[in-house]
Amino acid sequence: MRLLVVDPENVSRRMLTSALGASGHQVDAVTNGDDALERLEANAYTGVVTELDVGGMSGLDLMLRVREHPEHEEAGVILVTYPMDIEELGRALSLGMIGYISKPVDLETLVFQVENLLGVERAEEEVPDDESSGVEISLSEIDPEEEVEDDHAMVGQVLEQKYLVEELVGAGGMGEVYRSRHVYLDRSVAVKVLPHSTDGGADLFTRFIREARILARVRSSQIVEIHDFGFTPWQSPYLVMELLEGMDLDELLEQHGALPIGIVEEIALQMARGLAAAHAQEVLHLDFKPSNVMLCGQPGQLLSPPLQVKILDFGIARFIEEAHADGGRNQTSSVTGTVSYMSPEQSRGETLRPASDLYAVGAVLFEMLTGRAPFLGSTRAELIYKHQSENPPSPCVFRRDIPPYLEDIVLKLLAKSWENRFATADDLLNKLEKHRAKGNVRFTTLEEEESATIDDMDVSLQEAMEQTIVDYSFEEEDN
Repeated sequence: MRLLVVDPENVSRRMLTSALGASGHQVDAVTNGDDALERLEANAYTGVVTELDVGGMSGLDLMLRVREHPEHEEAGVILVTYPMDIEELGRALSLGMIGYISKPVDLETLVFQVENLLGVERAEEEVPDDESSGVEISLSEIDPEEEVEDDHAMVGQVLEQKYLVEELVGAGGMGEVYRSRHVYLDRSVAVKVLPHSTDGGADLFTRFIREARILARVRSSQIVEIHDFGFTPWQSPYLVMELLEGMDLDELLEQHGALPIGIVEEIALQMARGLAAAHAQEVLHLDFKPSNVMLCGQPGQLLSPPLQVKILDFGIARFIEEAHADGGRNQTSSVTGTVSYMSPEQSRGETLRPASDLYAVGAVLFEMLTGRAPFLGSTRAELIYKHQSENPPSPCVFRRDIPPYLEDIVLKLLAKSWENRFATADDLLNKLEKHRAKGNVRFTTLEEEESATIDDMDVSLQEAMEQTIVDYSFEEEDN
């Protein structure tokens, strides 16, 4: 295998060249991008191992120049550099980078990773321990083929020589989440991995990278925080996030049904605050639902003040500019999201905007207040039809103690046309905070306030619809 190493740092360049050469590979080394292009014009390389800063041009510019030459289409470009930010990483991936190795590196491990990235067959052997770290944790044996068969082999791995994967805590269509520990800081974290064996290929990979970029951009105490991003040795991307202890809203509703008014109001305020932060960064969530709302804290204290809410899973989120272009569709032209909370325009594949997220907030608020979704159906098609065509029942039909202002907010959020909803999450937040200032928002615990769901009322959906008065104009109160 013939490799080109591009690194302006003399010591680093020599170490890389020596380690790769000692493994039987032919290695050429240069100090800058211009010399690298000359070598690429004259020779065919299996791979290019380059720093991000290569003198005279960036490693990203070099990657772009490499991709402009058809004869180098098969050359794999690997960045070996100091930690990159998410924006740089996203651009590198878009330019065709096949791997990223963060400095400082253990050279024997680096050789293994470079060969793995470039598809070089290698006799079975253990990845060498990191003897120089002073931490008594050894890297587990890495076998990419075994990983395809059993992604749960993640447990016991040490990623980037610092994140010890301890336990699988959750799994879904967009990845698996593991309780992990930073071995140097002795801090628990959550590692979300896109499994090697996941179906969906490039589309899921693109979504996963987008989620990383979005979480890096959106900062809010109501949004799960991202700490790091990287690739497993078999090149599955992973995110390192804060580890949240608690219960998601879906579980809470399943256990308790309709929630006390004061708790609903407090959760609504924090949900609006989190989405306002996302919308301010031109980000739409597009899959807002109870299972993506986390109530943080210890068991038995989740609903005791101060209540803490976090919005999770930006796996299908879009930047607003992208959502305008694709209407929330993925690369296979299918509409993504959860139909029980999906706005009419999202299910039709139309232009999406902040008001599309707010429709889902309305559906979640309705469920918190009543213990049931605004629309029920036995099939996906039936639910989509109802969200697009039927007015929602008033939540007051199912519960007597809902304040009029909160009923108005829910029905405004569930308006069929985005133009009749709040335009932004900030508008919703301002409305909720206005009522808090008036003393209308009162936090109470489950013990202090029992929900007033009307269990004994035999009300059909049609009768509920007839009792509903929908005022989409939602004029502000004078006082």
